[in-house]
Amino acid sequence: MTVPANRADPRVTWSAYPTMPRTKSRMKKSILTGLLGPIVAAGLTEESAESSTGTVDSTGTVDSTGTVDRAGTVDRAGTGDGADTNVANGNTGPMDAAGADAEASYPVELRPELNVARVGGQAVLEGVMMRSEHSFAVACRRNDEIVIRESPWKSLWEKHRWLRWPFMRGGVVLGESLANGFSALKFSAEVMEEAERQSGQEGQGSEGTARAESGETSSAATGVVISATFVLSMVFGLALFVGLPHIAAWAMGLRVTHMSFHLVDGLIKMILLLAYLAAIGLMPDIRRVFQYHGGEHKSIATLEAHRPLVVEEARKQSRFHPRCGTSFLFVVVLVSILVFALTLHNQWLSSRWMDNLAKIIVKLPLMFPIAGIAYEILRWSGAHQHLWLGRAVAAPGLWLQRLTTRPTEDEHLDVALASLRKTLWAERRTGVERDRTIEVLRSHRDVPVA
Repeated sequence: MTVPANRADPRVTWSAYPTMPRTKSRMKKSILTGLLGPIVAAGLTEESAESSTGTVDSTGTVDSTGTVDRAGTVDRAGTGDGADTNVANGNTGPMDAAGADAEASYPVELRPELNVARVGGQAVLEGVMMRSEHSFAVACRRNDEIVIRESPWKSLWEKHRWLRWPFMRGGVVLGESLANGFSALKFSAEVMEEAERQSGQEGQGSEGTARAESGETSSAATGVVISATFVLSMVFGLALFVGLPHIAAWAMGLRVTHMSFHLVDGLIKMILLLAYLAAIGLMPDIRRVFQYHGGEHKSIATLEAHRPLVVEEARKQSRFHPRCGTSFLFVVVLVSILVFALTLHNQWLSSRWMDNLAKIIVKLPLMFPIAGIAYEILRWSGAHQHLWLGRAVAAPGLWLQRLTTRPTEDEHLDVALASLRKTLWAERRTGVERDRTIEVLRSHRDVPVA
């Protein structure tokens, strides 16, 4: 059942989970979006699933879950939380009654030529975004219900095939992940705004009703604030992770023409990244985003393990994955050291101050070819987890995921699975003309997958 935006399904009266705590003001939501902006800009929460039977370029700045080899086994490095498990040949152990009920309706193959659907995702405020080749879905918890927005989607390289060439596609998916990340974060903030209006209407009588009637204006204002904050946060992220390391290495007396400069630059960049992730992870609201991040990993792991897309099965999966955006960032830092050393080894201007400023500016467009190279390395690593080198490339990112994911609860899995199931449902209808829809549902089980 599809309803217009900003309207709840009047028939929804049941909830499997208690009402979740919400942010108290638009300012707090903008701050949360601002803190997540540099992560999205770095591709930290985006995912791209890939199987050995077909390439998956879902969101490039990557993040997903286990790699499925030709025998159907799922090989995952790292250990998860208490509910994590390794999956072999698509079996996770005895299936309970709920899982058995869902088995019949779960399409193991979306397309005959693929064993695993091409799906990636990202955690947002109180929700999860999922994206496939032709579908873009965002599911967010709103008090006692789940709001799902699904839109048709196509990558740029469907019109321009040359953009899919190796070392070109990484820059494309980086740009697309930024656009999609902003869209998903903006929608999730708007859903939170509406949840607050609903709570105010229920708790404040006529005053709450008056606030609800101004919802459209409030939502528009939220969109403007979030948009401005996101742009500023990306500028802040570039300054923090590109400009500051360069200036710090220069301040140490190192010359940009030497390899030692770029080694120190990369080391400072990694230290700043770890400190930033650890610091924002202390905030309860960001910690919940990281829980949704883990839930998103587990949901895609369930899909790749060929298991029913239900909470009971998702609990068993790992919250860690070798192609998470954290792995991508680590590879980006290593690649940037080499690329910057090769391209910035000459002094361009007589003034050292102006020369360093010019090179900081040049580093920004260089991030696209660097992303392209890092993307190819990570694609190879994700498809070769059975080799020691593939696992070695993914290992640092798996460790970093202890900062960017948290042990999940059923409420997080519920939302992540709803988003994933909606994306799969839409993907099976590729070629059928459809418009953007917004639905209000009780749980992931209300979303068909076939």
